[in-house]
Amino acid sequence: MQLNGKKLLQSFQEGGLRVINKRKELNSINVFPVADADTGNNLSSLMRSINDISQSGDEMPISTVLSLVANKALEHGKGNSGMIFAQYFNGVSRFYFESDDPEKTLINAFVSAVDDAYSAVQDPQEGTILTVIKDWAYMLQQTRTNHSFSESLLIARDKAKASVLNTKYQHKVMKKNEVVDAGAKGFLLFLEGLTDVFNDITTDLNQNTHKVIHEIKKSHGDKRSEAPNYRYCMEVMFSSDTYKLDQSEVEGFGDSIVIVEGKSKSKLHIHTNNPPKILKELTEKVQVLNIKVDNMEQQYYDQNMNDKSIAIVTDSIADISEADLKRYNIHVLPLTIMVDESEHLDKVTIDNQSLYKLMDDDIQHDISTSLPSQMNILRMFENLEQNYNEVLFISVSSKLSGTYNAILNAKKVYDGSLTIEVVDSSLNSIAQGLLVKAASEYVEKGMAFNELIKTVEKEKQLIDIYVSVIDLDPMIQSGRIPQSLGKAFKKLKLIPIVSLDKQGKGKLSNIGLSQKSIQKKILKRVIAKRNDIHEIVIGYTSDSKDAKLWQAILQKKYISDVKIIQTSSIIALSAGRDSTALAVNYRKGK
Repeated sequence: MQLNGKKLLQSFQEGGLRVINKRKELNSINVFPVADADTGNNLSSLMRSINDISQSGDEMPISTVLSLVANKALEHGKGNSGMIFAQYFNGVSRFYFESDDPEKTLINAFVSAVDDAYSAVQDPQEGTILTVIKDWAYMLQQTRTNHSFSESLLIARDKAKASVLNTKYQHKVMKKNEVVDAGAKGFLLFLEGLTDVFNDITTDLNQNTHKVIHEIKKSHGDKRSEAPNYRYCMEVMFSSDTYKLDQSEVEGFGDSIVIVEGKSKSKLHIHTNNPPKILKELTEKVQVLNIKVDNMEQQYYDQNMNDKSIAIVTDSIADISEADLKRYNIHVLPLTIMVDESEHLDKVTIDNQSLYKLMDDDIQHDISTSLPSQMNILRMFENLEQNYNEVLFISVSSKLSGTYNAILNAKKVYDGSLTIEVVDSSLNSIAQGLLVKAASEYVEKGMAFNELIKTVEKEKQLIDIYVSVIDLDPMIQSGRIPQSLGKAFKKLKLIPIVSLDKQGKGKLSNIGLSQKSIQKKILKRVIAKRNDIHEIVIGYTSDSKDAKLWQAILQKKYISDVKIIQTSSIIALSAGRDSTALAVNYRKGK
């Protein structure tokens, strides 16, 4: 059968299925450039997006198929290998043109795109996916003269297989860990699917592409490389109609730099300790369309030091001290803050100071929040399943955010090995943080998963939050408190205590005439129940002065262990400047 668009797309999608079905195996051998055990997840994300492309009739031109695949790869390619895959696909699309000999033209595009793949990487190294791409493409070109297209694919596939096996000895990191390169193995799996289609050997393309094989265990957990040099793996997709990013502009911020260039969008991959600085540099020149930031230090801990079967996960609205996040290895899903049309990640690429600076800018910025995508949530679950059996996700109150429902919807689609439970905290900010920490303490003590869920559901009823705000407008506008009641208080120039009821809805109480009087009421209420207090935390949005004053007053009343935490930027946006909150877990009273 002559090469056409439908056949090519079918071959790509078959290759994608091979990668998806070996996702866990690829994760288990991932040691380069860092041992974060997510190469399979990253490549599966890319392949799922390709498999979402509709298989239309034979009339779809090959150039259209390649363009669709290139765009999907750019948007969904993640991690070092995924980004190289994406650059290669984009190169193939760029070099291909419709002709009377589509097979020859496609092979030439496969060869020409090799240089694109190499040039995208800051430090291209042999014995990796790059070598296999090169060996396969060159062999395909060499054998096409005396063989049919399908026969050339078989010969080139065998060359790629030998090249993958050689990565175990060719590169020092793979040699040390006695594994082949995970990205290279992923590319080979893709080639095997592609080749089988052109030789009329296929699997069922209608199978659920989220379904994966789970027989592969973490067989190389005792052979991981050293801890990562940088904390974060960051990827930024940005518009590139008028600006081309050069590697030299970001080399000072980290390593493992890969830049993928599409027709109107480009993507940067970098390992770094400073995501906010990189984002600031980019947003001054381009429109940032999408961001992904993984905590490689936490991934390394999960792979090498974690001894728990239960993962505690929450969203970034939960305010928890950095010390407690590390002590209990709490996983956090960052929510999104949109500034005009550029994306930021709460607590990762934007902080409260930067947020308020934007709000004070002479230019009027459109600032809003958005939910995590289902794909990001699924990817988080897939990363966790490498090292955990159960996940407890404690979300911000469902009455204040759609995050709870977003997680539930992703859970319905997820088809992996994890047992996942989602708890609506009916809380937010530092109060939500107290519940998350309590759950982590129970895991530390060895509580069983079913008992943990029941205990957390009970404990959330023992946690209260009291908020002192200067301006009610942000909470009224965001719907955190009833609009009619909030407007009435503003009109009468009355200041209430803002808190949450047991269903997680905002409520107003204890009216005062000044913020100082409200603060006294909050402290008086807490001090009266000091014998019931298990833990207490004070949060602030912009100025810690009042928080420190509250801490001193409470300590004088024999409440000694009082932490102070700055809130998330999403809380800062909804609560406004100079807001101070106090959250208490009254577990001792029960």
